[in-house]
Amino acid sequence: MNLEALLYGSAVKLEQKSHSSYEFIRSINPEDMNIAVDQCLSVAAHHFDSKLQKQLLKAASIGMRRCQRPYDADKFVRICRLLRVLNALRLMGIPLTFTQLEELSPASIVDRLVVLGHWPMAVKLCEFLEINSKEGVYKVIAHWCLAMMTTFKEQNRDSESANAHKIAELAQRLISRLRQYLAISYADVAEMASRQGLPALAEILLDLETNVSRQVTAMLKLKQLEKALQRAGQSQQPDLIFHFLLMLVLTLILMELEYLLDGLLLYFYQSKMHQNLS
Repeated sequence: MNLEALLYGSAVKLEQKSHSSYEFIRSINPEDMNIAVDQCLSVAAHHFDSKLQKQLLKAASIGMRRCQRPYDADKFVRICRLLRVLNALRLMGIPLTFTQLEELSPASIVDRLVVLGHWPMAVKLCEFLEINSKEGVYKVIAHWCLAMMTTFKEQNRDSESANAHKIAELAQRLISRLRQYLAISYADVAEMASRQGLPALAEILLDLETNVSRQVTAMLKLKQLEKALQRAGQSQQPDLIFHFLLMLVLTLILMELEYLLDGLLLYFYQSKMHQNLS
C-alpha cells in the first residue's frame, strides 16, 4: 500500500475512533514519514473534493507529528492557504487547478476577479495571500472606484447633469470604502473623478485629502486655483507655497497661450519648447 494511503487510512480510522488507526501509522517506516506527508499534501492539492482535502490535510498533520526530521510547517500552511483560495474560486465558477494556480501569479488572479467584478473576493484574496498593498488591495479599490463612477455616468446619461443629492450619495459610498484604507489618497481618486467628467465629486473627495501637498497639487491640476491658494497659505509651509506659486505661474501662462495662439502657432511653440528641453 502506498505511504499516503496508509497515512490517510490512519486519519480515517482515527476519525472513526478505531484503534486500528495506530496500526496504519506503525506500518509506515519513521524514516519515510516525511515522504508520506508530502504525498498527502500533493494529493489534497490536486483534488477538487473539499471533504477529501480536509481528510488528507488531517492525515498530513498526523504524520507531521511523527516525522523523525522536523517537517516544514510553512509548506503545510501554504498548501492550506492555496486550497482555500482554490475552493473559493471554484464556488464562484472559476475552476482553477492547483497546477494552474502555481503557474499564474497571485496578482493575475486578482486582476481576473476585478475584470469579473468580484471586488470583495479580490480584496480578501489580496489580504489572504499577503499581496503587496500597492499591487493588491489599493489597485482593486481604485478599479472599484472607477467602476462606480462609470456606472453612475451610465445611469445618469440622459439627464443634463446629475443633481447634488445623487453626487453626494456616490461620494458617501466611495468614502465609506476608502476610510478602510487610510493609505489610499483621496487626491488620486478625485483626479480620477475629474477625468470621468464628475467635477463636483472630485471637489468633495479632494476636501478630504489629509496630505496638504498632494491636495494643493491636485487642486492646481483641477483648476481650483482659489482653493489651492487658500490651502497653501493655511499650511504655512514655505516650500509648498513656493511650489504653488511656481505651478500657478506655469498654469496661467499655459492658459493664456492656449487662448491666444491658434492651432498652428501652438504646435510650433510646443515643438520649440520640446527642443529646448531636450
